Amino acid sequence: MNGAGPSDAFAPFDPTSPYPATRYIADLASPTMDDLSNEYWGTTTPQYSSYATDTNPVDSVNKMRCQWDSCEVILDDVSHSGLRRHFRDFHHAPRGERMRCRWGSCCRSEEMLFENIPKHIAECHVKSMAQRCPWCNGNFARKDTLKRHQNAGCPAVGQQPQ
Repeated sequence: MNGAGPSDAFAPFDPTSPYPATRYIADLASPTMDDLSNEYWGTTTPQYSSYATDTNPVDSVNKMRCQWDSCEVILDDVSHSGLRRHFRDFHHAPRGERMRCRWGSCCRSEEMLFENIPKHIAECHVKSMAQRCPWCNGNFARKDTLKRHQNAGCPAVGQQPQ
């Protein structure tokens, strides 16, 4: 680390990050809970809630606490893309590494690629990718499973959508 200053130790943290906690870490300052709370819950819309790109007719954007190990960061974008962004910024593993889900009390025992975990969480735990069939009102984990249901012959297709 030739010529490296104290702040160089925090190179992975981006001072322009939309996540307030990473800005404070990069600045080597200690935020108070009020500082963090004001940035997350202030009078303006949270800074990164607009990043949600997944549309979800059931419930696309909820605020919730991350349940991966002991993280506890408040998530205000629980879409697949929002969870992917959170994992990129806060949880790391080498590309191609396989592991079990450590979200809350996940009952899934088989290992999966680390890069697939945000999708697993969005689909199975927070259900932010859920889709509803407009004809039979059935719930489906993702848009592709809804399409398969409809193409396989939803018993209510052709009737007035509910």
